[in-house]
Amino acid sequence: MRGLLIVGLVLPLMFRPMSTAVGDTPSRASSPIPASVLAGIPADARADAVVIDSDGAVHKSRSTGVDLSSPAVAGGQYRDDTGTDLAAPRWLSLSATRGFVRGSTRLAILEDTQTGPFHGVYSQPGYAFEEAEVYLPSVHAHPPGLYLHRPGTSDTAYVYLGGQSRTGGAVDAGFQHSPTRDNWALFITCEGFPFHVSRYQRFAAGQVVDLRFYVPADNYVAVSAAGIDITGRHVVRTVVLDVGKYPSNEPPAPTGLSGEPTRFSWSASGDGNILKRMTSIAQHRQSWSTRSFMRGIRWQNVRIGRGADRLHTWTGDDEAAAVNWPDKKHVVVDHRTSSDETVNILLDR
Repeated sequence: MRGLLIVGLVLPLMFRPMSTAVGDTPSRASSPIPASVLAGIPADARADAVVIDSDGAVHKSRSTGVDLSSPAVAGGQYRDDTGTDLAAPRWLSLSATRGFVRGSTRLAILEDTQTGPFHGVYSQPGYAFEEAEVYLPSVHAHPPGLYLHRPGTSDTAYVYLGGQSRTGGAVDAGFQHSPTRDNWALFITCEGFPFHVSRYQRFAAGQVVDLRFYVPADNYVAVSAAGIDITGRHVVRTVVLDVGKYPSNEPPAPTGLSGEPTRFSWSASGDGNILKRMTSIAQHRQSWSTRSFMRGIRWQNVRIGRGADRLHTWTGDDEAAAVNWPDKKHVVVDHRTSSDETVNILLDR
């Protein structure tokens, strides 16, 4: 995971998913979505939407809405229902770092050196909505778009959006690859909260999907995705997370803060929010020689703004930083424009 240091204030930013546990916790019974939150979800993304309260209660737009589980994460990895060890989100310690200056805002990327390789692009503060078209690779493509070495590693591919508010609350939201199934699950997580991931309603590999991250109401964060699911149907699915109050369990809630207000300031108007897009291979134990790879992850038509009706093409003026970890040998980016680039993460060289 990683974070941003903004004008001397350290804000932990989540990086890539990892966790260990055999038992999944299914989401609690559903009730209707609050009207104030529903109004902030784009009209085309409301039909199959799920809102998760901080206490784990679930609100759905329909009874068959997105199925989610919350696997128990320990030591940066967990075991899924097929018995496969997957890497999951870990939070960085506030140490570190690489800084840069852009305009009047000083930023520093805090690197957790145990979470694996990634390419990350971070925005300037002031946004509440980001969308992009992105390619989800397949193990079975010719040539393969990705390879995740097994056994001996928990290398896990992630393609996602997210960011953090002016006062923290790092969020990752997007897609996690299943090396067993060769398909992609929608997920969302925030620092101090469980890792929520779709169990069975997954997206097919080897396609371009539409991915959106946004703030439908203050201290609610959302991910919506449109594409072909594993049954061959075109679907639009949305998951919203209430991050206004920490969950009742420690962990994931920080010690002494279970059930307390988070003091995050995710703003539906965009004030202070920094958004990002990430391509990564999450690792339980970091290594640059596992032979895993992701190739041809093209991000295109990336747009950003203060709301769904206030979007513009992401340009150099919107960007605060682009980071390749650990280096340009293992993370190779074909950068055409600030809204169009192809990412390759190569641990096979």
